[in-house]
Amino acid sequence: MNLIINNIKTLLLAIILLVTASPVMAKNKDIPQDITKFSFKNLPVIADNTLTVDVKVIDIEDNENFVWRMTPSDIAIFYDKLKMMQQKQPEQVMLDIQNPESGYRGLEFTITNKYGEKIEPFTVYNGKLLTFAGDEIIKDHNRDFEYTIWGLNYTPKNQTLMWKMLPIIDFDECIKLGNRLVETTPRQCLLNNGDIFLDINEKPTQEALSIKNFDDCLVKGQAIINTFPRRCIAAGGHIYTEPPRVR
Repeated sequence: MNLIINNIKTLLLAIILLVTASPVMAKNKDIPQDITKFSFKNLPVIADNTLTVDVKVIDIEDNENFVWRMTPSDIAIFYDKLKMMQQKQPEQVMLDIQNPESGYRGLEFTITNKYGEKIEPFTVYNGKLLTFAGDEIIKDHNRDFEYTIWGLNYTPKNQTLMWKMLPIIDFDECIKLGNRLVETTPRQCLLNNGDIFLDINEKPTQEALSIKNFDDCLVKGQAIINTFPRRCIAAGGHIYTEPPRVR
Protein backbone atom coordinates (compact mmCIF):
# COMPACT_ATOMS: atom_id res chain seq x y z
CA MET A 1 0.00 0.00 0.00
CA ASN A 2 2.80 2.42 0.96
CA LEU A 3 4.48 1.63 -2.35
CA ILE A 4 1.31 2.56 -4.28
CA ILE A 5 0.92 5.83 -2.31
CA ASN A 6 4.55 6.72 -2.94
CA ASN A 7 4.15 6.02 -6.66
CA ILE A 8 1.06 8.26 -6.80
CA LYS A 9 2.94 11.07 -4.98
CA THR A 10 5.83 10.69 -7.39
CA LEU A 11 3.49 10.85 -10.38
CA LEU A 12 1.70 13.95 -9.06
CA LEU A 13 5.02 15.68 -8.41
CA ALA A 14 6.15 14.89 -11.95
CA ILE A 15 2.94 16.38 -13.39
CA ILE A 16 3.34 19.55 -11.31
CA LEU A 17 6.96 19.96 -12.44
CA LEU A 18 5.97 19.39 -16.07
CA VAL A 19 3.21 22.01 -15.95
CA THR A 20 5.34 24.64 -14.20
CA ALA A 21 8.22 24.03 -16.59
CA SER A 22 6.05 24.44 -19.72
CA PRO A 23 6.05 27.85 -21.44
CA VAL A 24 2.99 30.05 -20.80
CA MET A 25 0.63 29.77 -23.77
CA ALA A 26 -1.43 32.69 -25.08
CA LYS A 27 -5.07 32.62 -24.06
CA ASN A 28 -6.06 32.54 -27.72
CA LYS A 29 -3.26 31.01 -29.78
CA ASP A 30 -3.99 33.06 -32.93
CA ILE A 31 -4.58 36.43 -31.21
CA PRO A 32 -1.67 37.92 -29.22
CA GLN A 33 -2.67 38.92 -25.69
CA ASP A 34 -1.39 42.48 -26.14
CA ILE A 35 -4.03 43.28 -28.80
CA THR A 36 -6.53 45.05 -26.58
CA LYS A 37 -6.81 48.30 -28.56
CA PHE A 38 -7.29 49.19 -32.22
CA SER A 39 -4.14 50.08 -34.15
CA PHE A 40 -3.12 49.95 -37.80
CA LYS A 41 -0.12 47.84 -36.80
CA ASN A 42 -2.48 45.12 -35.57
CA LEU A 43 -5.16 45.68 -38.24
CA PRO A 44 -4.57 42.42 -40.18
CA VAL A 45 -4.88 40.26 -37.03
CA ILE A 46 -7.93 42.19 -35.78
CA ALA A 47 -9.65 41.96 -39.18
CA ASP A 48 -8.96 38.22 -39.59
CA ASN A 49 -10.45 37.42 -36.18
CA THR A 50 -13.46 39.78 -36.11
CA LEU A 51 -16.83 38.33 -35.18
CA THR A 52 -18.92 41.51 -34.91
CA VAL A 53 -18.59 45.28 -35.25
CA ASP A 54 -21.10 47.47 -33.39
CA VAL A 55 -21.53 51.14 -34.28
CA LYS A 56 -22.90 53.69 -31.81
CA VAL A 57 -23.94 57.25 -32.65
CA ILE A 58 -22.41 59.58 -30.07
CA ASP A 59 -25.05 62.20 -29.38
CA ILE A 60 -24.60 64.28 -26.23
CA GLU A 61 -28.27 65.32 -26.28
CA ASP A 62 -29.69 61.80 -26.60
CA ASN A 63 -29.67 59.44 -23.60
CA GLU A 64 -30.78 56.53 -25.78
CA ASN A 65 -27.88 56.31 -28.21
CA PHE A 66 -28.59 54.72 -31.57
CA VAL A 67 -26.57 51.49 -32.04
CA TRP A 68 -26.46 49.09 -34.97
CA ARG A 69 -24.47 45.94 -35.83
CA MET A 70 -22.72 45.70 -39.17
CA THR A 71 -23.56 42.94 -41.61
CA PRO A 72 -20.68 40.71 -42.84
CA SER A 73 -20.55 42.62 -46.15
CA ASP A 74 -20.45 45.93 -44.26
CA ILE A 75 -17.57 44.64 -42.11
CA ALA A 76 -15.62 43.89 -45.31
CA ILE A 77 -16.16 47.49 -46.52
CA PHE A 78 -15.25 48.77 -43.02
CA TYR A 79 -11.85 47.07 -43.14
CA ASP A 80 -11.21 47.93 -46.80
CA LYS A 81 -11.73 51.61 -45.97
CA LEU A 82 -9.39 51.37 -42.97
CA LYS A 83 -6.68 49.75 -45.10
CA MET A 84 -7.04 52.52 -47.70
CA MET A 85 -6.52 55.14 -45.00
CA GLN A 86 -2.96 53.85 -44.51
CA GLN A 87 -2.12 54.74 -48.10
CA LYS A 88 -1.16 58.23 -49.19
CA GLN A 89 -4.23 60.42 -49.18
CA PRO A 90 -4.89 63.63 -51.15
CA GLU A 91 -4.53 66.94 -49.41
CA GLN A 92 -7.73 67.97 -47.73
CA VAL A 93 -9.28 71.26 -48.78
CA MET A 94 -9.35 73.24 -45.56
CA LEU A 95 -12.87 74.61 -45.29
CA ASP A 96 -14.51 75.83 -42.11
CA ILE A 97 -17.50 73.47 -42.22
CA GLN A 98 -20.01 74.10 -39.45
CA ASN A 99 -21.61 71.00 -37.94
CA PRO A 100 -25.36 71.14 -37.31
CA GLU A 101 -26.31 72.00 -33.72
CA SER A 102 -27.55 68.49 -33.07
CA GLY A 103 -25.32 67.20 -30.28
CA TYR A 104 -23.72 64.71 -32.67
CA ARG A 105 -20.10 63.97 -31.80
CA GLY A 106 -19.20 61.05 -34.04
CA LEU A 107 -19.42 57.28 -34.35
CA GLU A 108 -17.99 54.77 -31.87
CA PHE A 109 -16.86 51.31 -33.01
CA THR A 110 -16.69 48.21 -30.79
CA ILE A 111 -15.02 45.15 -32.33
CA THR A 112 -15.64 41.70 -30.83
CA ASN A 113 -13.33 38.85 -31.81
CA LYS A 114 -14.31 35.23 -32.47
CA TYR A 115 -13.64 34.36 -28.82
CA GLY A 116 -16.23 36.91 -27.65
CA GLU A 117 -13.61 39.40 -26.40
CA LYS A 118 -13.96 43.12 -27.13
CA ILE A 119 -11.11 45.48 -27.92
CA GLU A 120 -11.24 49.04 -26.60
CA PRO A 121 -13.64 51.15 -28.71
CA PHE A 122 -12.38 53.86 -31.04
CA THR A 123 -14.25 56.74 -32.66
CA VAL A 124 -14.40 58.81 -35.84
CA TYR A 125 -15.53 62.43 -36.00
CA ASN A 126 -14.91 65.50 -38.13
CA GLY A 127 -11.87 64.26 -40.01
CA LYS A 128 -10.11 62.15 -37.37
CA LEU A 129 -10.00 58.60 -36.04
CA LEU A 130 -9.53 58.79 -32.28
CA THR A 131 -8.75 56.39 -29.46
CA PHE A 132 -11.30 56.04 -26.68
CA ALA A 133 -9.15 58.49 -24.69
CA GLY A 134 -9.34 61.05 -27.53
CA ASP A 135 -5.84 60.67 -29.01
CA GLU A 136 -5.59 60.92 -32.79
CA ILE A 137 -4.93 57.64 -34.62
CA ILE A 138 -5.08 58.92 -38.20
CA LYS A 139 -6.78 61.65 -40.23
CA ASP A 140 -10.03 60.88 -42.05
CA HIS A 141 -9.59 63.17 -45.06
CA ASN A 142 -12.81 64.76 -46.27
CA ARG A 143 -14.61 62.62 -43.63
CA ASP A 144 -14.66 59.82 -46.22
CA PHE A 145 -14.59 56.97 -43.66
CA GLU A 146 -17.17 58.58 -41.37
CA TYR A 147 -19.63 59.29 -44.19
CA THR A 148 -19.16 55.84 -45.74
CA ILE A 149 -20.04 54.10 -42.46
CA TRP A 150 -23.15 56.27 -42.06
CA GLY A 151 -24.17 55.33 -45.60
CA LEU A 152 -23.90 51.59 -44.93
CA ASN A 153 -26.91 51.63 -42.60
CA TYR A 154 -29.67 52.99 -44.81
CA THR A 155 -32.59 52.47 -42.42
CA PRO A 156 -35.36 55.11 -42.15
CA LYS A 157 -34.06 56.19 -38.73
CA ASN A 158 -30.49 56.48 -39.96
CA GLN A 159 -31.63 58.32 -43.08
CA THR A 160 -33.44 60.90 -40.94
CA LEU A 161 -30.51 61.31 -38.56
CA MET A 162 -27.99 61.86 -41.36
CA TRP A 163 -29.12 65.23 -42.60
CA LYS A 164 -29.76 66.46 -39.06
CA MET A 165 -26.33 65.46 -37.75
CA LEU A 166 -23.93 65.68 -40.69
CA PRO A 167 -22.97 68.68 -42.80
CA ILE A 168 -23.48 67.61 -46.42
CA ILE A 169 -21.72 70.05 -48.73
CA ASP A 170 -21.55 68.37 -52.13
CA PHE A 171 -22.88 65.63 -54.41
CA ASP A 172 -20.15 63.11 -53.48
CA GLU A 173 -20.93 63.30 -49.76
CA CYS A 174 -24.64 62.98 -50.47
CA ILE A 175 -23.98 59.75 -52.42
CA LYS A 176 -21.59 58.33 -49.78
CA LEU A 177 -24.39 58.56 -47.26
CA GLY A 178 -26.58 56.31 -49.40
CA ASN A 179 -29.12 58.91 -50.44
CA ARG A 180 -31.30 58.50 -53.51
CA LEU A 181 -29.54 58.86 -56.86
CA VAL A 182 -31.49 60.09 -59.90
CA GLU A 183 -29.83 59.34 -63.26
CA THR A 184 -30.56 62.64 -64.97
CA THR A 185 -27.97 64.76 -66.80
CA PRO A 186 -26.32 65.92 -64.61
CA ARG A 187 -27.11 63.33 -61.94
CA GLN A 188 -29.02 64.35 -58.83
CA CYS A 189 -28.77 63.20 -55.21
CA LEU A 190 -31.96 63.67 -53.18
CA LEU A 191 -32.01 64.09 -49.40
CA ASN A 192 -34.93 63.13 -47.19
CA ASN A 193 -35.50 66.76 -46.22
CA GLY A 194 -36.00 67.82 -49.85
CA ASP A 195 -32.48 69.15 -50.50
CA ILE A 196 -30.96 68.35 -53.90
CA PHE A 197 -27.29 68.14 -54.97
CA LEU A 198 -26.22 68.08 -58.62
CA ASP A 199 -23.18 66.20 -59.90
CA ILE A 200 -21.08 69.12 -61.09
CA ASN A 201 -17.31 69.58 -61.38
CA GLU A 202 -17.18 72.64 -59.13
CA LYS A 203 -16.04 71.85 -55.59
CA PRO A 204 -17.51 73.66 -52.54
CA THR A 205 -15.93 76.94 -51.50
CA GLN A 206 -16.00 78.80 -48.21
CA GLU A 207 -18.30 81.41 -49.76
CA ALA A 208 -20.69 78.69 -50.97
CA LEU A 209 -20.87 77.25 -47.44
CA SER A 210 -22.22 80.58 -46.18
CA ILE A 211 -25.24 80.36 -48.52
CA LYS A 212 -28.47 79.55 -46.67
CA ASN A 213 -31.18 80.20 -49.26
CA PHE A 214 -31.97 81.20 -52.86
CA ASP A 215 -31.45 84.92 -52.27
CA ASP A 216 -27.98 84.33 -50.77
CA CYS A 217 -27.10 82.18 -53.76
CA LEU A 218 -28.36 84.82 -56.19
CA VAL A 219 -26.43 87.67 -54.51
CA LYS A 220 -23.18 85.67 -54.51
CA GLY A 221 -23.40 85.23 -58.28
CA GLN A 222 -23.89 81.48 -58.44
CA ALA A 223 -25.33 79.75 -61.52
CA ILE A 224 -29.06 80.26 -62.17
CA ILE A 225 -31.46 77.80 -63.82
CA ASN A 226 -34.31 79.78 -65.40
CA THR A 227 -37.08 77.30 -64.67
CA PHE A 228 -40.25 78.18 -62.81
CA PRO A 229 -39.55 78.59 -59.99
CA ARG A 230 -35.95 79.60 -60.63
CA ARG A 231 -33.14 77.59 -59.09
CA CYS A 232 -29.64 78.59 -58.05
CA ILE A 233 -26.72 76.12 -57.95
CA ALA A 234 -24.01 76.80 -55.39
CA ALA A 235 -20.46 75.45 -55.70
CA GLY A 236 -20.63 71.81 -54.67
CA GLY A 237 -23.95 71.31 -56.44
CA HIS A 238 -26.41 72.36 -53.72
CA ILE A 239 -29.63 73.60 -55.37
CA TYR A 240 -31.66 76.42 -53.83
CA THR A 241 -35.19 77.01 -55.14
CA GLU A 242 -36.70 80.48 -55.31
CA PRO A 243 -39.60 80.75 -52.83
CA PRO A 244 -43.00 82.19 -53.81
CA ARG A 245 -42.98 85.99 -53.81
CA VAL A 246 -45.81 87.94 -52.19
CA ARG A 247 -46.72 90.86 -54.40
